[in-house]
Amino acid sequence: RMLPAFSGPLPKSLVHLGTGKASNWKWMQDNYILAEVASFQMEYRTLGLRTKDPQYDRRGLGVLQHLWAQRAEFPAPGLLPMQLSPAGSYHAMPKLVSLGASGDSAFEYLLKLWVLDNDPLGLEMFRAARESIKKHMVHKAAHGMYVSPYPGAYEAEHLTCFVGGMFAMSYHYGVGDSSDLELAESLADFCHWMYEMTPTGLSPDVVTVTGAAANQLQVRTASYRLRPEAAETYFYLWRITHKQKYRDWGRELLQAYEQHLRVDSGGYSGIHDVMNKNSPKNDKMESFWLAESLKYLYLLFSDDQTISLDEYVFNTEAHPFRRTPVAP
Repeated sequence: RMLPAFSGPLPKSLVHLGTGKASNWKWMQDNYILAEVASFQMEYRTLGLRTKDPQYDRRGLGVLQHLWAQRAEFPAPGLLPMQLSPAGSYHAMPKLVSLGASGDSAFEYLLKLWVLDNDPLGLEMFRAARESIKKHMVHKAAHGMYVSPYPGAYEAEHLTCFVGGMFAMSYHYGVGDSSDLELAESLADFCHWMYEMTPTGLSPDVVTVTGAAANQLQVRTASYRLRPEAAETYFYLWRITHKQKYRDWGRELLQAYEQHLRVDSGGYSGIHDVMNKNSPKNDKMESFWLAESLKYLYLLFSDDQTISLDEYVFNTEAHPFRRTPVAP
C-alpha cells in the first residue's frame, strides 16, 4: 500500500491509504527531505530478501543511484544536501548539509547498507562522505569534537551524537582506520559534556559552541526529548573498546532519567528546560524512547553476544537486522 509513493525518482513523504494518493509535506513546499528518501533502503532490501521480490530493493537502490548521479551538485564530495526540489533535483536548491535533523540517517544508512549486505554503492558513497565530514563538519572544542552543519554556524544538535557511533562502526568493520575510532571517542566526549554541563544531567537539544577556546556551551534549545543518540554512541564504543567510562556514562543517563523524567502514574516524559531541575514535563513519551534509548542502554550493560555486532546491524530505529554472511 506504500508503493504509490514511488511515482518518480524519489518516494513521496505521504500516502493516503484510502485513495492511494501520494504527496510531500506542504510545510516543505513539496520539496523532498534527504533523511526520508534515503532511510528506508535497509528495510526494503531485507523485505526483498525475505519475500524474494526484487522490486523492493530496486526501489531503494534506485534512490541512491539518483542521488549519486547528482554528485556534481554537492558542496563537497559525498556531502548530500538535505533538500531536493519537487522534481527530485539538487539544481538551484540550497546546498546545506546536516548530520542532524533532515539529514542524519541518510549518511548512517550508507555505511549500514554495506555492513548489512556488502552494498558497493553504499560503501562508495560513505567513503566519500567520511572524508568530507572530517574536513568540513567536525570542529574541535575544549572537551572533544562536535559536528555542525556545512556551511553553517558552530552549533551542535543532540541528534548528531549518533555520529560517534557511526565512526566507531566505520573502524570496527574495516571501512576506516584508527583515526575513525579516535574521532568517535572525541565526539562522545563532547556529547557527554552536553549532559554534564546542565543541573539536570540531561543534554539540551541544541547548543552553540562559544568562547575563544571553544570552552563554553550556550543553550539554544533547552528541551530534552528522550533522544537516544548519546546512548547509541556509548553502546558502540563500549562494545568496541570496553572502556568502563561508557558504562559509567550510561549509568549517569539512567539516574538522570529516574530523577527528572519519571512520571508518578507510570512512564517517562521529556522536559522543557534541562537547565531547571524543576522543569515542567512535555507529557510525551516518544516511541524512540522504547525502541532506541532504552534498548541501547540495555545492550550497553549486556554481554557482547546479546545481538552481536558480528551478526546484526541496527536500523535507524535500533531494530536489529541479520547481516548477510560474507562468502568465503
